[in-house]
Amino acid sequence: MYKTITMLAVCLIYSAAGAAETGLALHSAATSTASVERKSLLSYSQNKNAGVSVQRKQVARDKKRISSLTGQSIGKPANPVQYRDLQPLMASNAGWFEIYDAQSWLNVDYDGDGYYSDFTIEFDADSAGGFADVYAKLYLSAAGGAWVLYHTTDVFTIYAGDDGDDYSVQTRLRFDFPTGDYDVLIDLYEAGYPGIVATIGPEDADLYALPLEDREHELGNDDTLISDVTTYLQGDYDHDGFYTGLSIDYAIDTITPGIEVYAEIVLTHTAELWQYTFTTENFMLHNQTEQIDIALDSGFEPAWYDAEITLIDAYSGQVLAVAAQDFSALTGMPLESDAYDDLKDYPDNDQPYFDGTDSVSSRESGGGGTLGFLSMFMGFCLLIAKRMTQMLAMSRRD
Repeated sequence: MYKTITMLAVCLIYSAAGAAETGLALHSAATSTASVERKSLLSYSQNKNAGVSVQRKQVARDKKRISSLTGQSIGKPANPVQYRDLQPLMASNAGWFEIYDAQSWLNVDYDGDGYYSDFTIEFDADSAGGFADVYAKLYLSAAGGAWVLYHTTDVFTIYAGDDGDDYSVQTRLRFDFPTGDYDVLIDLYEAGYPGIVATIGPEDADLYALPLEDREHELGNDDTLISDVTTYLQGDYDHDGFYTGLSIDYAIDTITPGIEVYAEIVLTHTAELWQYTFTTENFMLHNQTEQIDIALDSGFEPAWYDAEITLIDAYSGQVLAVAAQDFSALTGMPLESDAYDDLKDYPDNDQPYFDGTDSVSSRESGGGGTLGFLSMFMGFCLLIAKRMTQMLAMSRRD
């Protein structure tokens, strides 16, 4: 019986582990690029024996994470600007709701002038009646001017005074918001009913005088920028921590759409200082998010690699934008080509494959993950095995 239980536990553990696809996601937004030393400016040898398979496509922006004030494309907004009424309608049950607190974060300031084109507002709404489905409208006001609607949230659920139901909206200002200090106001509505049930505004210090400017003012002489990068590492079948494929998502912001461009990608071996360079097909430049899927076919020994993305005008050859070490998601990636993915690899390069600092942000869902379950299940199985061994020993003594 002891052997049967032990074999069952081992089989269950290995079947669960085999079902889990190993992967790693690295996300980063750009820091100030004024003092960044780019890989393309250094001297590296070229690895002509390496090979990759590459495919690019345009993907939809993450609307829940990034909301545009005036649409996804540069130009006049498709819808007219909406303002808050001077005397807005208040709901009859307004006393049952409140916005307990609000916080703000300033995310991106490319030109380093102290004014940000990307910011986040988070607020905690409460209901005296228990569960409630609500939504919010968010407004900006410059120097005490009219309240301009910039975002309406999806419907979400709140519960009583629960502090775990905060709602967050990250926004990029694209145009029509010149450099200045802006106040924020939030109106809360109960879904399906007219009238405002709760409001919070610049009386909260986090919503007062935020230094903001739109992306046109942020860009200045740089007509095109790569503003956000996420790298997904995939294909670690021997579970040695090195991956045979990667997918890079990068967001492009431009005030000169309609140009035909292509992307040049450089992968750099960080220890031996060699590079492999390849390009994508041509595509039309707009405010968009591009995805590059890369399979490492040959020539990449297990090591840590950096990547650099350069957007190039397909006709003039002009470099329009570069993403390199200023994005942590493009640095220190543990990679290897397919031929190395059948054994354990321990390269001499002592650089860690991730630094664990705030420069790398990992997105995760809630508890109950595979690794936690496996650890708990393994411990449970070992405990049963130990108890069965003790019982078997006692029965033999008897």
